[in-house]
Amino acid sequence: KWLGPRFVVVTGDLREEVAAFGLSGNSLSVLPNGVDIGTYRPVDAAERAALRREWAWPEWLCFLYVGRLSPEKRLDMFLDVLAGTDKISKPLFAAFVGEGPEENRLKELCARLNIPARFHAPVEEVWRAYQAADVFVLPSVSEGLSNSLLEAMSCGLAVLGSRVGGTVDAVVDGGTGILFDDENGLRAGIKRLLHEPDLPISLGRAGRERALKFSIVETAKKYEALYLGKG
Repeated sequence: KWLGPRFVVVTGDLREEVAAFGLSGNSLSVLPNGVDIGTYRPVDAAERAALRREWAWPEWLCFLYVGRLSPEKRLDMFLDVLAGTDKISKPLFAAFVGEGPEENRLKELCARLNIPARFHAPVEEVWRAYQAADVFVLPSVSEGLSNSLLEAMSCGLAVLGSRVGGTVDAVVDGGTGILFDDENGLRAGIKRLLHEPDLPISLGRAGRERALKFSIVETAKKYEALYLGKG
């Protein structure tokens, strides 16, 4: 018990995937990632407005992505759908914090599609970006359990994410965010967020409550129990 190896995965579907290769039973545990709910927290309207000015973002509905700008994140698909969505009801823009091989192509795509967008290099105090935004976007083709997703939820952001991996474990569809399977689902989600002004706020508040279950303190306790042979 004490000397035997223990393996940890962050989502249930990863456990099933690993089990398919013969690793299962008591040697395999599912422990989700954790988030610092004290640092990653919502702010009031005044602080949010001040952060918007710091980022030089307009007071429009902000769709934020934080992470690596790489093909598997399908940010080009998100922008294509965003460009084709009726925006008459509410102006919007997209913000990206990160870097990667898709950066120049995404900038060119925003310019060609006439999408107001801001691109920022990675920053240490990334929670300030979450606190200034409205909706966190995660259109990946696959995911484990995204730390950025948990951070965004902890800051009170609604989630618009693909129905994959750990995103399904973290996000309550229709409760803390909107999950989609394809471009039609993504389009429908964007329309809802645009045409129901209170929806991003209500989803974000519920997301914050949901994020408390992923507190880094609770995650640490689960690892402690595992090391002590109680997990």
